[in-house]
Amino acid sequence: VDQLLQRGASVAAVEYSPQSVADLNRRFRRERYWCSAQQFDGQRLPWPDGHFDLVVCLETIEHLLPDHLNPVLRELKRVLKPGGVMVCTTPNSENLRQQTVFCPHCCHEFHRWQHVRSWTPENLSDHLQQLGYQIEFCDGLNFHDFQPDRVRLRDLIKLRFWRNAGRHLWRQALDQMRPRPFPQGRGLQHVLT
Repeated sequence: VDQLLQRGASVAAVEYSPQSVADLNRRFRRERYWCSAQQFDGQRLPWPDGHFDLVVCLETIEHLLPDHLNPVLRELKRVLKPGGVMVCTTPNSENLRQQTVFCPHCCHEFHRWQHVRSWTPENLSDHLQQLGYQIEFCDGLNFHDFQPDRVRLRDLIKLRFWRNAGRHLWRQALDQMRPRPFPQGRGLQHVLT
């Protein structure tokens, strides 16, 4: 929300928790482009069809119960304008068993963050296509790869360091002068390869 508001985007949010809705509205109430946060009942989003240019669903779909998954994804698609974009993130190929914990009070096992499913790029892409989404990009990313590397003093004397830095600057300049549509941007392709 912060990042979008800082860039002049009108932003609305949806949450299941009434407390989270109240906290968001209190936090951003003075922001010029803040529309509001609304509570989602799991059935219908409180906006008309084709309302948003961009819908962002961050780290949510891995938590949705089977009965809720498709209705939520259909609602996100419903409020998206034709030609709009949905950005969806979820853990990639997570091993759910590795994060299982046991509660000695209720004698049940559960995922420590309440994830109920694991997604791969392939099964997420397939699932979204079945719901009518057009997939532009679906891949496993490690966001640490997008962080600048720390420069060590000893690296500054190596030719390889300067060659790589020059390539990176050249890709950035080309992306600015002659942008390619996402995800073909030179900078992103460099990180993916």
